[in-house]
Amino acid sequence: MLIARSRVAWLACLALAYAAPPAWAQSPADPLRLIPSQADVVIKVENPRQLAEAVINLDALKELQKFDVVKEYYNSTSVKRFYQLVAYFEKQLGAKQYDLVDKLAGGGLALGGKIDAKPKAVLVIQGRDEQAVQLFVEAGLKLVQEELARQGKKEKIDKGMYQNIETFSVGPEFRLARVGATLVIANHPDALQTSLDLHLNKGGQSVLDNKGVVKARKMLPPKMLAWAWLNLESVRKIPDTKEFFASPEKVSQLNVTAFGGFINVAKRSAFVCAGLYQKDNKFTFTVQFPEGTKGMPDLVGGWFPQGKGTSLPLLEPPNVLSSTSYYLDLAEFWKNRAKVLMPNELKGLEDVDKQAGPFLAGVKIGDLLQMSGSHQRIVVTQPTTSLYQRKSKVTVQSFALVHEMRDQEFAKKVDRVVRIGAVILTAQFNLELVEEDYKGVPIVTYKFPENKELKDDTLDIRFAFSPSYAWVGNQFIASSTRELCKDLIDVLQKEKNPKTSPVMLQSKFYSTGISAGLKGAEQEVLAQFVLSQGISLDKAKQELGKLTGMLDRLGTAQIETLYAPNSLKINFNLNLGK
Repeated sequence: MLIARSRVAWLACLALAYAAPPAWAQSPADPLRLIPSQADVVIKVENPRQLAEAVINLDALKELQKFDVVKEYYNSTSVKRFYQLVAYFEKQLGAKQYDLVDKLAGGGLALGGKIDAKPKAVLVIQGRDEQAVQLFVEAGLKLVQEELARQGKKEKIDKGMYQNIETFSVGPEFRLARVGATLVIANHPDALQTSLDLHLNKGGQSVLDNKGVVKARKMLPPKMLAWAWLNLESVRKIPDTKEFFASPEKVSQLNVTAFGGFINVAKRSAFVCAGLYQKDNKFTFTVQFPEGTKGMPDLVGGWFPQGKGTSLPLLEPPNVLSSTSYYLDLAEFWKNRAKVLMPNELKGLEDVDKQAGPFLAGVKIGDLLQMSGSHQRIVVTQPTTSLYQRKSKVTVQSFALVHEMRDQEFAKKVDRVVRIGAVILTAQFNLELVEEDYKGVPIVTYKFPENKELKDDTLDIRFAFSPSYAWVGNQFIASSTRELCKDLIDVLQKEKNPKTSPVMLQSKFYSTGISAGLKGAEQEVLAQFVLSQGISLDKAKQELGKLTGMLDRLGTAQIETLYAPNSLKINFNLNLGK
C-alpha cells in the first residue's frame, strides 16, 4: 500500500512538472528590488513590450511614414544602423523584435538615481528568459568591442568580479552585471555595488520599502504603461530651485492665478509622481501631488476655490484650434485683495479704482469684478470668412473670451466703457461702429475702413480684426472678429443648463482646426513646401493633401487641472482618431 501511494505521489509530481510553464514564462521579480531606497528619482516601465507595441502601432505614426520627409529619415544612416542592430540581435537570439523585448525585459525596467553634484544612477532590466539575457550580454559586448576597435578607441571592456558576480566596465561611466535574467547597468562602481548588495541581501532597503514610492503607487491608476516618482524634498535643497519655490511670496501676479497655487502645492509636497496609461485610442499622462488646497496660505489661497473649483464645458465653434475653460472668481479676488496683493500694489489698485470712475462714465473696476462670474472660457479658431473685401497678407487666428456674469448690469457697464474708449480709437483709426441683430442677440462691431491706408500696417493685418461683443443670457462675449462672435452665439444658444466639471482648468487642442488653417492658407503652404523641399507644385499638393487628411483624423490633445483638498492632479490626454 505504501509503495502504491508513493507511486501515485511521484506520478502527481511528474504531471505537475510537465504541466507547469517554462521558467521564463513565470512572473519575474520586480526590478525595483535592486533600486536602493535612497533614490530621489525612480522611473519604471511596467511592460516594455506593451509600451513598444502601443507606440509603434499608432495609426498616426503609420500615417507619418507616408510623407517623403519621414521616408528620408527612415532611410538615413543612423536609422538603418539601428534596424541592422535589431536584426543582429534577432539572429543571435533567434527571436523577432517583440518576442525579443519580452524575453529580455518582460519583467519591466526600472531606473533610479540620486540628486547630487555627481549623480549616480542604476538601470535594472528584468528579463523572462535567462538564457536569452546571457546570449544578449555576450553578443552585445562582442559588438561593442568590435565597434571600439573599428573606431580606434583606447577604451576596452574590462572584466571584474564582485561577490562571485561577473561585472563589465567600459570607460569611467559604464558598469554592467548580469544576475540570472536580470541586467544591472550603472554609471558608477558604487551604484552597481549597492544594487548588487540588495540582490545578495547584504543589508539596506530598496525603493519597494520607500514610503513615498509606496504612497505614489497607490495614488496612481492601475495598469500603467510607465510611471515615475521624484523626491521634492531633495529638489528643494538645490540652490537654483529655492527662488522658484519662493516666487509666489515675491511676485503677486502669480498669486492671482493657478500658478501661485501650483508652486505652493509643490513647495508643501514631499514628492510628485506621474504615470502613463492607455485605453483604446486614448493615452493619458497624469502628474499628481499629495497636497492640495488644504493648508494653502492666504497669499495664494485668498481667492482660491475651497472645494468648489469647477469649469464649464468647452466651447467648440467651427474650425476651433483650441478651447479653454477655467474657474476664476474675480469677485472673490476683489473681496480678498488685501490677502493676495502686496501693500503697495493694494494701494495702487484702490487708487486706480477711485480715479477711474470719472473717465469711465462712473464705472469702477471693483464694481465690474464684483458683478463678474467665476467661469471664463477662451477659444481660438481658424478664420475662413471675413466682413472685409480686403484681406490680411498674413493669417491671423480669431480669438474670443466668454465671461460669465453674476449680474447683467456687468454687460451694460462694459458696453458703456467700450463705447467711451472707442471714441479715442475712432479718431485715430477711423473705426466704424456697426450694430446689428443676430438671431435676437444685439452685436456691436468696430471695423476698419477699407478705402483708407494705414501707414504702419503694410501687411494689412487690421483686416484680420473686427472687434465685437455681445451677450447671451449670463455669458458675455468679447471677440476679435464678428464671424467668431456669431459662431459663439450659435453655440451658446444651444447650450442649456451646462453642467460644470470638477476640473478647475481645462484646455483642448484640435487637429481639425490646424487642417482648416492649412486649407485656408493653401497657396502660402504650397509655396513653402516647394521652396523648402525642392519639389514640384503637383508633388506639393499631394503632400498637403496627405497632411490635411491625417490632421482631419488625428484627434485632440487635452490638459486638465484638478485641485482637491489633499491632492493636485494634472492630466494630459491624447485622444487619437482612427
